[in-house]
This record gives sequence, structure tokens and C-alpha cells, in this order.
Amino acid sequence: DILKKREVIAVMSDVQMPGMTGNELINMARSNGIMTPFVLMSGNHGSDAIFQALRGGACDFIQKPIRPEVLRRVVPRAVDLGVRLLKIDTLLQDIKKSGPLVERMARDIECLSKEIGQITALGAQGEWEPI
Repeated sequence: DILKKREVIAVMSDVQMPGMTGNELINMARSNGIMTPFVLMSGNHGSDAIFQALRGGACDFIQKPIRPEVLRRVVPRAVDLGVRLLKIDTLLQDIKKSGPLVERMARDIECLSKEIGQITALGAQGEWEPI
């Protein structure tokens, strides 16, 4: 509910929570048109958990125990992505008010912006690299 009521820049969530998984939370947000970046974290150190989180739409994944240097690297990236997505959304809303051709262009841009969080891959050192 809080994601619907406010402009949330980024979300950090555990993979396993009471009553819901982090991936289910992402799916619920996406089905409501909310493109907020999600960083998932888990104590499960298997590559399966990482793969499922990223495939489910997380922009990043942190393994527990969480090290401060990892937070200092991951959180600013997620916030930066969230700010950019918010700017894109604001521009799209303005563009949609401009007419049919511009509205079609806005829909195309909106489709591309939804893929932003998907255009990353986990590198060998745990760093994100563009693909």
C-alpha cells in the first residue's frame, strides 16, 4: 500500500518475509505499474537465490551478513536508478498531455524505461556490468 500512496525512490527487502517473498513483492508492485527499484537480500548464498531475485526484477542483490561497503555501493545505485525512473515518469506524464503522436512516443519510451532494471548482470566480482 505504501508504494501506491507515495513516491518511493528504492526498496530494500529480504527475499524471505512472513507471508510474502521479496519476488512476490516486486511482482505485486510491477502489476500495479510501480517501477521502483528493488534490492533484495538473503542469507541463502546459492546462486539460485541471486538468479531468482534478478530474474524477478530486482536491480541488485545483497548477501547476508551485509557488509557496510556493500551497502555504500548498492544503495546509491538503487537510489540513482529510482530518481531517474521518477524523472522519466514525470516527463512521460507531461508528454502524454501533448497529443496522439507524442503520446505514442511516450508509450514507446515507457516500455523502454520498464526494462532499465533488467539491463544488468552480475559480474564475476559481484559488481554490476552493463550487458
